[in-house]
Amino acid sequence: MKSNRRISNYDLFASYSWHVPGVNGMFGLLGLLLAGMILGSICLGIMMLALSRDQAMAYGTPVVYVIQFLPVMLYSLSASRRNALFEDGYKLDNNNYAPQGGLCLAIVVSLAIIASAFGLDPLNNILPPISEKWESALKALTDGPLLLTLLSVSVFAPIFEEWLCRGMVLRGLLYYKRTRKDGSVTQGIKPVWAIVISAVFFAAIHGNLWQGFAAFLLGCLFGYVYWKTGSLKLTMLMHCVNNTFSVLITKLFPELSQVDSMKEILSPEAYMVSVVLGLAVLAACIWMISKVKPLTPQGSCELIPADGADAAIGGAVEGVVGSVAEDTAEGVAADTTEDAAEDITGGVAEDITDNVPDGSTDVKADDAADGQA
Repeated sequence: MKSNRRISNYDLFASYSWHVPGVNGMFGLLGLLLAGMILGSICLGIMMLALSRDQAMAYGTPVVYVIQFLPVMLYSLSASRRNALFEDGYKLDNNNYAPQGGLCLAIVVSLAIIASAFGLDPLNNILPPISEKWESALKALTDGPLLLTLLSVSVFAPIFEEWLCRGMVLRGLLYYKRTRKDGSVTQGIKPVWAIVISAVFFAAIHGNLWQGFAAFLLGCLFGYVYWKTGSLKLTMLMHCVNNTFSVLITKLFPELSQVDSMKEILSPEAYMVSVVLGLAVLAACIWMISKVKPLTPQGSCELIPADGADAAIGGAVEGVVGSVAEDTAEGVAADTTEDAAEDITGGVAEDITDNVPDGSTDVKADDAADGQA
C-alpha cells in the first residue's frame, strides 16, 4: 500500500526505510553484527583491565550492547540513503491494528508472551542440560544492579534486536525485488518462509542452543505479529515483556534460576494446569491477532516512494505551474494595457466634447457653407 504522507521527523526508523535486504543481504547484516560483537568484546576486555570482572559485566554490558550494533546500523543507514534516490522503500514501523485497535493488541500480545512461558515449558524438557560455561555467562548478565540489567535486556535488546530481526531482515525478505527463472521480477518470498527464516536468524544471534531454541519459537510469533500489523512497537513490547518477566522472576525467586523446567518445582497436577491454561490463553491471543488483515499478501509495511522520483515529479509540476503562471501574468498585463488605453482615449474624447461651447458646431457649419458660396 502506498503512503501519501511523508515520514515524521520523530520516527527513529525512517532513515532505514529504503534499505530492503534480500537473502544475500541478510547474511551481510549477520556478518556486520558479528564484527560489532567482536568490537564490543574488545571494549569489554578493556573495561576489565580497569575494573573488576563483575563491575565490567554490570556497567559495561549496556555500553557493549550499543557498540555491537553500530556497524550494521551505520551500513544500513548508508545503503538506505543511497537507495532513496532511485528505489521505493517500505516503512519499518506501521500501525495496521484494525479491527482490535492498538491498545487492545498491546494487551493481547503481552498476554501471549506470558502465556507462552507456561504453555511451552514442556519443550524445555527435550533440550540437553545447559553447560556450565553458558550458565555462568547468562547468570553474569542478570547478576548486576537491577536497573542496569533492565536497561540492557528490557530496553536495548528489544529496540536493537527487533530493529534488525523484524525491521530489516523480515521486512527485507517480504519486500525485496527478486528475479524468477523466467526473467520476471517479483517481490519477496512467501510470508511463512520469511517468518521462519527471520526466526532462525533471531535464534542464531543469541549464540547458544538454550536461548536459541526459545528465541526461534518467540521469533515465529514476533514475525507473525509483524506480518499482520507491520508494527515494530508491538514486537518490541513483546520482546520487552518476555525479557522483563524472566529477569524479575530470576531476581524475585532465585531458586528458579537453578531449574531447567517448572516441572521440577511444581506438583504434577499444578504443572499440568499451568501448561493447559497457558496453551489456552496463547491460542486465544493468536486467534485475536489472526483477525487483523495485512495490507497486502506480503504484509503491512507502507510503500514510501523514492526521493528522486518525488523530486522529479515535483520539479515537473513546479515547471508546469510556473509556465502557466507566467503566461497568465503576461495575458493579464496585455489585457490591462489595452483596457487602460481604451479608458484614456474615451476619457479624452469625453473631455473635448464637454469643453466645446453649445452652438459652436452650428456656427462653424454656417461659416463653411458661406465660404463655399
